[in-house]
Amino acid sequence: MPLKLKTITILVVFTLIPSPFLKCEAVGVKIGYGWSINPDEAKAVQEAIVMMRKTITKPDLVILFAEASYENDEVIARHLSKLTNGAKIYGIEGTYAIFTGDGIHVGEKGSLAILGIEAPSWNVGIGVKDMSDAKTPMQIKERSISAIEDAIRDAGKTKEDEPSLVLVAPTSPFKVVL
Repeated sequence: MPLKLKTITILVVFTLIPSPFLKCEAVGVKIGYGWSINPDEAKAVQEAIVMMRKTITKPDLVILFAEASYENDEVIARHLSKLTNGAKIYGIEGTYAIFTGDGIHVGEKGSLAILGIEAPSWNVGIGVKDMSDAKTPMQIKERSISAIEDAIRDAGKTKEDEPSLVLVAPTSPFKVVL
């Protein structure tokens, strides 16, 4: 499926996570991270992936934190999707720097960080709706519900399934992979 970029105002991610208190499968969850300040977007993604792969090799979910100074979101999205073998990607745009356990990272052109989660027992779905022209509370509510329903379907679940976690990230328009 070709990657398309779309400007949005809100990104909704729906994640079904087994409770560690109810199911022992949650013990199998592994987390890895990577970051880069390389001014070349493609190389920055590659560097972050290499760092993440020191801990995990096949993430099911990747949370991307990209500093707004990078100019080519499409390159970041394309390389991240390709190098993670189709993991679900949840992107958040920030300003100035990326903060990790290794410190604060400020690049001359930008910085990015990824958090990869390897959790084969999780069902992760992503739903995205353009909220830029939603003017009334009812329009916002309807589109939010629709985004959550899309995420449920993307996770291979039905509306009757109860999520363990729903992440909602407003953006100031941010481009995401659809």
